[in-house]
Amino acid sequence: WRYSKGGKKTCWRARGRFGRSSARSSGARGGKMSQGKFVSNKFNQDDVDKLADYEKRVDPNDKEQMSLLEEMKRHVKKLEELRKHEDPRLSFSTPEFREAQRVFTDNFKKNFGKPVEYGFVKKHEWSKPQLVKLETPVDVDGNPWPLDNEGKPILKS
Repeated sequence: WRYSKGGKKTCWRARGRFGRSSARSSGARGGKMSQGKFVSNKFNQDDVDKLADYEKRVDPNDKEQMSLLEEMKRHVKKLEELRKHEDPRLSFSTPEFREAQRVFTDNFKKNFGKPVEYGFVKKHEWSKPQLVKLETPVDVDGNPWPLDNEGKPILKS
């Protein structure tokens, strides 16, 4: 236990190394901090629509409104410029990434449509498994892979 400046008794382990209560709040594991790093998460069509709406309603004789309009235009232009160079493939929360990850995982489980030619095999029940070339190629379920006339596996296209 330790005492804070206000005299409050707290557990010394209550906060992490960097003064945060947990890794989740720091954004290390998908917390609030990691969700909004991309400009596209903060800037969208609503902002452009607000600018267009304000542009219609602004009084050209009022200097304050015109300066605000210019500032809004500069800001929107800057955000559009930042968004132009942003690569959405770097975001791991997009539906496209999740779909690609699912497809990759499914193909990985199926050995990408290729036969399994090497495997960990125990020579005896008590021995350690060793990586050896199999006599006949098999699929991921252990069934024999179809071979051509030369004895080479037929790859699925």
